Amino acid sequence: MYVGADYERYVEYVTSHDGRLTALSDDQSPDAEREFWLSTDSGIAGNGVDPTSVRILARWIAGQEVKQERIAVGTAKIRSKDRYDIPTDPATGRLTIFEALLPVQFKWGNAAGGDVVFGISLAWDDKTQQWVVWQTAIYNTGGAKSIVCPTY
Repeated sequence: MYVGADYERYVEYVTSHDGRLTALSDDQSPDAEREFWLSTDSGIAGNGVDPTSVRILARWIAGQEVKQERIAVGTAKIRSKDRYDIPTDPATGRLTIFEALLPVQFKWGNAAGGDVVFGISLAWDDKTQQWVVWQTAIYNTGGAKSIVCPTY
């Protein structure tokens, strides 16, 4: 199994789940999100994942946080608060969120690579009755010198 970027499939996913593609700031080009998405994904794109090491964790159930063990010495997270019409605060929004954790190799630019865990959090959207990507994260388990989180 491999982690790979396909921006067009990402756009299809977002729009099919009633999401909005939003640029990083008003003063950037219309292609700003695409450029940012591709550049941040480059740290893990094409890297292998051992399917037997993938974990799924409950993070929030109906607004109640599920305590889990700490898995990282450092974390980079991205959450697009305007992507979908769901609450950004899981407690007040009574969200149910599960996170898939995929151990991968990470390499960013000229920095030394290392082992990280790529997390994809999915929240249940009551309005559309679908799971939507709520947050992505890179958890540095101590092996990477530099981490940047991919956008999904």
